Amino acid sequence: MLKKGAVLFAGIVIGAILMVALNMLGSPTPERGNAERREAAAKNHNSSFDGQRLGALGMNLDDEEDERDSNDEEVAAVREAFSAKVAAHHEAQRRAGWSDEAEASFLSDFSRGCGDRCETTRADCRFETCTVDVRFPTAAAAEEGFPSLLHMPYATNCAVEVVLPDPVATEPDKPTDLVFLLDCHKLLNHEIDEQGQPVAHNSPVEE
Repeated sequence: MLKKGAVLFAGIVIGAILMVALNMLGSPTPERGNAERREAAAKNHNSSFDGQRLGALGMNLDDEEDERDSNDEEVAAVREAFSAKVAAHHEAQRRAGWSDEAEASFLSDFSRGCGDRCETTRADCRFETCTVDVRFPTAAAAEEGFPSLLHMPYATNCAVEVVLPDPVATEPDKPTDLVFLLDCHKLLNHEIDEQGQPVAHNSPVEE
């Protein structure tokens, strides 16, 4: 039979063991607490980083979209200006003698430049300008073939420009027509010669 003092001592020891066990179950050890804090900090850091990265990505996408919109507006303005020039050309009167000669000259030059890649369907010359219609078998052929026609030498030396049609309104596998606009006013006004060189005009001699 245990003495009263021994029973009291055993109760104290058992109570202390239970408190330690409860503390171990309910409160993290320093190592465990540090690990949990590091894990929580890492999660918060990653969440913040992802938010910043997504925000930057959103800004980049907005910038690219603004740039695309700006480019689209510029291209639309170029097409509109070119269409206005072609319309003004068709409203002009023909120049007696010169229009017929220039049309034959451009038909010959563009047919030679096309070869078997494209077809020159029409040349129309008015008072100071001409248009030449060229048909390519596809939109891709037009995009690939127009530079050689744009930069080749012409017997009638005029400035030339062309604008590719809107790809949205173009069927890629069907024939694509391009209009080359030639501005000949410098040649006709004797500002340049047939080789495109400036013409020197003698100034009147002062007496």
